[in-house]
Amino acid sequence: GFTTGLIESISKNKNAFPIRLWVIDNSGSMSTPDGHRLALASNDVVRFLDCTRWAEIQDTVSYHARMASLLEAPTSFRLLNPACGQKEFSVAERPDHIQEDLSFVLDNIRQLSPMGVTPLADRIIEIASYVTSIRDALEAKGQKAVVVLATDGLPTNRYGEHNQTTMTEFKNALRQLEGLPIWLVIRLCTDDDKTVEFYNNIDSHLEMSCDVLDDFFAE
Repeated sequence: GFTTGLIESISKNKNAFPIRLWVIDNSGSMSTPDGHRLALASNDVVRFLDCTRWAEIQDTVSYHARMASLLEAPTSFRLLNPACGQKEFSVAERPDHIQEDLSFVLDNIRQLSPMGVTPLADRIIEIASYVTSIRDALEAKGQKAVVVLATDGLPTNRYGEHNQTTMTEFKNALRQLEGLPIWLVIRLCTDDDKTVEFYNNIDSHLEMSCDVLDDFFAE
């Protein structure tokens, strides 16, 4: 159902960015009921519904997981806080099990509930280490990894503390991504002015490709 131009653009992007790494914020603040979602009624009328931030990010993950399966584009979804024995799940990393992995993602993301804190720096450091390990292979083909931070809050440490130290640690973690073949996308799951201002300011100080996007519903 897409236009030819959009199909060609998506195909080129798949080749330019062969791997996508998501960090999904499932901290307790994601239960805040200021999210939005789209619902298709039986008469094909689209309705706008209020929901929690977590319900909105569940729709986000489901959408991108389905798209990844259709494109056969390897995508890893990493939970900010491990839950129900799960730390991450992926789509299209096993070419012969794409539908099986898609079903696993869709089932599991619906079963999870937000809990815990916002240790974003820890996940960024993990991703920096991983991309460093595949850097040569990506650069040899002129490719990059897409890193998506889907979050609603300011970074904390593992004890839930938010202060100047945690802010500095997060910024330093992001700087570890500089120089790596990465396109960073910060997908905000909140309209909170303080949070939006913080991430927009980070964008202006990073020496790398970075986009700060509004929440899934608004986009």
